[in-house]
Amino acid sequence: MKIPDFFIIGAPRCGTTAWSLYLGKHPDVFFSDFKEPHYFSDDFPMHQGMDLDTYLNLFSAASHQHLRVGEGSVWYLYSRDAAHRIHEFNPAARLIICLRNPVDMVHSLHTRLVLTGEEPIGDFETAWRYRKQAIGTLPPGQPLPDMRAYHIAGRFSPFVSRVLEIFPREQVHVILMEEFTASPQAIYRDTLSFLGLPDDHRTTFEQINATRHQVRRPGLNWLLAHPPRWARQINQGLGRLMGGTRVPWSEVRTALAGSKPVAVMSLSLRAEILAEFTDDIRMLEKGLNRSLDIWLRESPGKPAPPRHDDTPTTLPR
Repeated sequence: MKIPDFFIIGAPRCGTTAWSLYLGKHPDVFFSDFKEPHYFSDDFPMHQGMDLDTYLNLFSAASHQHLRVGEGSVWYLYSRDAAHRIHEFNPAARLIICLRNPVDMVHSLHTRLVLTGEEPIGDFETAWRYRKQAIGTLPPGQPLPDMRAYHIAGRFSPFVSRVLEIFPREQVHVILMEEFTASPQAIYRDTLSFLGLPDDHRTTFEQINATRHQVRRPGLNWLLAHPPRWARQINQGLGRLMGGTRVPWSEVRTALAGSKPVAVMSLSLRAEILAEFTDDIRMLEKGLNRSLDIWLRESPGKPAPPRHDDTPTTLPR
């Protein structure tokens, strides 16, 4: 039986769903239909609680024709245990980390969590300040305490560093969304090379899981996403009367909460959040040995903020 030998481990809202689709359609790849089992992140709320046999059964259809077998659980990156457990499970495994400008990532994450009913605060600036005050800082070595800890989730450096302390650098591949958007075929071929896969000559890279709308009534959407026990019991009763069909709560939420276009972040808030993440971006540059100035330019053509050390301006990839 084949076991998974590559993992897309994060970060959320950075193209992981798209990469699961692109790689899953490669003829030499078997990718779990259950995209995010989160089997190895048993210290994180997204953990599914499945046992090993159930997990391995996700890959039971993989055959000798598949050169690579994979899965993608985007919160593995923030787990304290996932990288250790993956290494124990398969020390030769290859890991893919998808990243993007952390300012854009946390904004998109907030919009998504409001849409799924996991964030009741609809205004991003309000949510950013509230979560920052309520959650505080992250103790060293701890997993992300809450998906809504935007000020922590956007600090990629400590989480990526933890992975690189366990896996050799040559087994970890980092994809920047901005570089992929600019040169999708080149980055795709580079990723296939990392996985030891032949080029399948894919030329189209459809946008997947993009969030173009936000919820108009986030408070109502949150309440509908967390119905009281009596409402769940009524739903189950209706399901039995209708032959096992339950009320599609996600569709009900969408209809009742309404939607509107995603709000554009103000330049002042963007600059404030970028300033908060700048030191972490510089730390990540050192850990990855590559320039991330693309994230530090607030507008095209504008130079990035100066470094406070003697790190070269352009780092090799």
